[in-house]
Amino acid sequence: MSTPNCTLSICLPTYNRLTSLELLLVDLCDILDGYSRDVELCVSDNCSTDGTKAALHVLNGRENVRIIRQDTNIGGSRNVVFVMRMAVGKWALVIGDDDRLDRRKLSKLLVLLNDVDPKSWIFLHASQANVSEKFFSRPVDGPIGSRELRLRLLLNGTASLGFVGVHLIPQWAIKNTYRFSDEALRIWPHILLMADHLHSGNRFAMCNIRLICQSASGILVHWPIEHFVHMELKKIEIFRILIRKNGGWGIFFNMMILREVYSQYNIAFMISWKRKNEASFKKEIFKTYWNIYRQSRALAAFFVPHLLLLTLIWVMGNKLIEKFLPKRIIAKMDELNARDETLGSASNGIIRGV
Repeated sequence: MSTPNCTLSICLPTYNRLTSLELLLVDLCDILDGYSRDVELCVSDNCSTDGTKAALHVLNGRENVRIIRQDTNIGGSRNVVFVMRMAVGKWALVIGDDDRLDRRKLSKLLVLLNDVDPKSWIFLHASQANVSEKFFSRPVDGPIGSRELRLRLLLNGTASLGFVGVHLIPQWAIKNTYRFSDEALRIWPHILLMADHLHSGNRFAMCNIRLICQSASGILVHWPIEHFVHMELKKIEIFRILIRKNGGWGIFFNMMILREVYSQYNIAFMISWKRKNEASFKKEIFKTYWNIYRQSRALAAFFVPHLLLLTLIWVMGNKLIEKFLPKRIIAKMDELNARDETLGSASNGIIRGV
């Protein structure tokens, strides 16, 4: 049973991560003991088979905790949306089962939230995601204008906002999940809700608080690079969905499609794919991007340079490509640490598990 009208709902989707989950549960029990009036915990176990169910018994008997175990694995993104919908707090914070939380920072955050409009979407920091530096390019704290946010999205893309733990999602936005189909919400649901929140003219704010230590369990997991490419390009479908839903903002969302296609990260991912698995790259890459070109016919002329770049990458040798690459792209490639399965299967751009 949860505390009515609490400030923050910590939402934990989990699947077969027993070792890291046990570390996180230590943090969560500490937080729940100290902030039972202000914080609730919502957990959705996606039919784990590794002892997760027994590990969650440590939370039994707490009034501010709700745990649901799925009868079958409903998919990673659907599990994220499911646990968000369990929340009754003014804001929901979705955390990974391999993250850690800093109780000292939570105390400061709860004080700040008392002075924030409950409809505001709030950006936080995480240990590996400094949003004010990577996205806003300057120290930011307090309200963020929608015009500035649109500009920053066009300049910097969505890469720095991909980690769900940097978002405090207002209850108003969570209720809007029912306006979208399961298909629309099946990947990057927080990016979809954020963009829809922006379109609706609602408020945003920044809190320079590092509440989450991202992937702090120390357990390394890996994804094939081609899965990264497919997942990043799924963000483009988000903007197509919003174009169909909100035709009046078609220009901005079409610009965001171009921004994602030409982003340094996606170009770096594309080249890294060829370097790591050239046979897979040559078999799949044109089909992958052709679907994007075909489904955004209004932007056909703007895709011509990208198609030429893709062709050059396809025919040129890896060493020759790197010789002519801008240093910024090489730096992005060096950042990439292609990881195999962490949330479950990501084939076809759909995450399973969590």
